[in-house]
Amino acid sequence: MSKQNGYLFPLLFIAGACGWAETSAEDALDQGLEAVRLRHYDEASAQWQTLAERGDAEAQYRLGAMFQNGRGVPKDYSQALKWFRAAAGQGQVRAQFELGLMYEKGLGVRPDPAQARAWYEKAAAQGHAMARRRLETMPFATTDTGAATEGAPARTDTALHRAARRGDADAVRDLLARGVEIDAWDDKGRTPYRLALEAGHPEIARLLAAAGADQRRPLAEVKGGQGERSKHPTSRLGPQDDIGAYPGWPAITVAAWRGHASTVEAWLARGADVAARAPDGHLPLTRAAWNGHAKIVKTLLAHGADVNAATPDGRTALMWAALEGHHETVVALAAGGANLDATDGDGNTALAWAAQRGKASTVRTLCGLGAAKGMARKDGRNAVMLAAIGGYREAIEALLEASADPNAIDAEGHTALWLAVDRGHAGIVDTLLDHGADFAHDRASGPNSLIRAAWKGDDNVVEMLLAHGALVDAPSADGNTALTVAASRGHTGVVRMLLAKGANPDLRNRRNMTALMLAAQAGHGEILAALLEAGADPALRNEHRQSAVSLARAGGHEDCVKILEKDSARWKVLFGSLR
Repeated sequence: MSKQNGYLFPLLFIAGACGWAETSAEDALDQGLEAVRLRHYDEASAQWQTLAERGDAEAQYRLGAMFQNGRGVPKDYSQALKWFRAAAGQGQVRAQFELGLMYEKGLGVRPDPAQARAWYEKAAAQGHAMARRRLETMPFATTDTGAATEGAPARTDTALHRAARRGDADAVRDLLARGVEIDAWDDKGRTPYRLALEAGHPEIARLLAAAGADQRRPLAEVKGGQGERSKHPTSRLGPQDDIGAYPGWPAITVAAWRGHASTVEAWLARGADVAARAPDGHLPLTRAAWNGHAKIVKTLLAHGADVNAATPDGRTALMWAALEGHHETVVALAAGGANLDATDGDGNTALAWAAQRGKASTVRTLCGLGAAKGMARKDGRNAVMLAAIGGYREAIEALLEASADPNAIDAEGHTALWLAVDRGHAGIVDTLLDHGADFAHDRASGPNSLIRAAWKGDDNVVEMLLAHGALVDAPSADGNTALTVAASRGHTGVVRMLLAKGANPDLRNRRNMTALMLAAQAGHGEILAALLEAGADPALRNEHRQSAVSLARAGGHEDCVKILEKDSARWKVLFGSLR
């Protein structure tokens, strides 16, 4: 090892020992993917947010997808569009496809087929198979002026569309008798037949089918006896039919998902199976619960739906309702006998899901119903910790008011307080401290809460922790204190605050490095001056017999060398005058 590398080793050791060395973008992306695999979406979004802001296209796409789906962050189409555009502008093919989809479907923007086609074409040019398929199957094409291209169906919201949407059978019959176009498409490419199904009016769909409406797009044909397709139009509307927008879904599940209570009741009356699963493993009950359709949930339960049946990931209807904060649905499921403390594949309970999504009213409801507040996931994190990670103060308050333990420790030795500090949630830190979080439970093997706040340079949180009794010189296992890490990272305000609270400037870490040495090595002149003013000893040496001035000189920090030499000269003059 060269002499210069020897000088740098102590600082690198400190960073590595505490896990502070910066990871590569690729590593951070991988960590985010692993968090998603474990369904720790909040952690994934935090990883990708930082990378996205630095311009990483892959992170921008993945962050956009999280905003699009409401995973780890609140669902926000405007944010999804922002990050998809950023990624697509750099040629990220999946972001280009998602932009096309959002413009086609009108998610967060007005439907714009021209924009949709433009983005699909960009993605298709890079070999994106689904983009090519969308280009082939888009119901209409437009010119740059918005005019329909030759051969494209008319794009109007006709009187028949409007009658089908509102379920007006008399108006539909009258319009059909007048010979209106039965398969006209609206501006989203829907026929009146399809619109009737989407609006929950199967009787209108039957009426249109009997009049010859094209049924191919919205419904898959149901086979009749002897392997023959049924010839009667209305026979295609059986309770297990698939709707084209939801391939493979039983019709009752589609109706439950879309909130069409009367349609659900109609399917049940015709013998639909309440336990029928879609290809993704969802049931009518889980879909209804996820979208908060309490009336449908009650109807399904009354018809024998298993209240504790779960999707393949282990989530019950109660969990799906809780993670979206559907209060009335949660109450209905609990009244129907839902297991409040059932766990999914990762150990999440309904309460854990509500907490990590910041659904404070649902947290209160579940606590009031008797849900266990101390249950932890496989990673040891309970509802309090999950709310702390997400920065959900109201959810934290609801849990603590229900006597949840603020000092539980996860599998890595972290408390909710440490996790809140780590993510810079000052309000959460304040709430936890006011409700009994203490420092005796800080991890012994790594940086405590104060050290972590100092490392991040969070003046507000450092001040808060000190005001609640954090020990200013409490070391981590490697001997670092809040002062040494703040000095090494250049957080002048934190250094001054710690010194004002009595921090010892000459404490050494395991490598015998003091705050003064670390500041000199990193070239933080203002911090050097503050430490010297507080009485730091510049003559101390580390395990390699290096002083602060030699470390500053080795790093090429001439301004720091001058500060230290000036201080040394001052002491020589002082001692000379005392002789």
